[in-house]
Amino acid sequence: MNWINKNFLTTIISFLLLTHGQALAQEIPPLEDNQKVFDAQSFSKDIRQLTLQYRGELEDYRSSEKEYKILKQQYFQLETLASLEKSVRATQAAMVARANVLRTYIRLLRFHLLAQAGIELPEKQAAQQNLLDTLSKIEQHQQKLAEPLDKPSIANVAVEFKELFSEIEESVYRVLALLTVGKLQTVHDKALVLRHDMEEQLATAGGALKSAERKRSFDETNRVLSSLKGEFDLVEAKFSDSSDLDYKEVYQFANDRLSRIYSSLAKALLFLEELLKI
Repeated sequence: MNWINKNFLTTIISFLLLTHGQALAQEIPPLEDNQKVFDAQSFSKDIRQLTLQYRGELEDYRSSEKEYKILKQQYFQLETLASLEKSVRATQAAMVARANVLRTYIRLLRFHLLAQAGIELPEKQAAQQNLLDTLSKIEQHQQKLAEPLDKPSIANVAVEFKELFSEIEESVYRVLALLTVGKLQTVHDKALVLRHDMEEQLATAGGALKSAERKRSFDETNRVLSSLKGEFDLVEAKFSDSSDLDYKEVYQFANDRLSRIYSSLAKALLFLEELLKI
């Protein structure tokens, strides 16, 4: 039986730990402003509920996987009809638990995508539709597991799942990459606004010496923030040219570039913090 790839499962867990509890954006076009606020709050509630559900289902899956391995080993040792039946039932139970946790994770990922600012609307809509298509296929897979199956039937479903999992993995990495870009883009945009507001407020504060010092500091901050545009453009171009690439590769490329963007953003924010002390 094909189990969840361990690296992919680690990505899921890490993603939840990193994103759980973060503030949600209020940008869900094409709703009116008051509807945006309402939906953002709704997403926050859904994310909390699905996170709890995901954690419970993940534990169920781990328990089912452990039981499956034990009974499978017993069948290899005993080779009786009774041990075969137990092994088949345990296999199906683990497959059901696996499908449940994947379905919940895809739903959870969709809400994170909808709530995240800093993502171009066409890219967000396309990724969301891709998640919905993937969700539908998982539900079809669940339907095949709704009734007790014999050993050959389970083998067929397992083969079909191998192809489905490739699609799930592709959908997940596509959204994870978009979320990473969106979060950093949001921080970048807020840094620009903060820099502009500080420049206006501090322009006339203090004497000429302090004004000159602030100008040099603002110029350096502007240089750092301006340099990030090219980095963001490279990542955006990778998304635009990714029709013949898998999104896991795009995600890995984005993470490599975005680590540099993060370092520059951290430097720019440090500069702004220093400016408050001048």
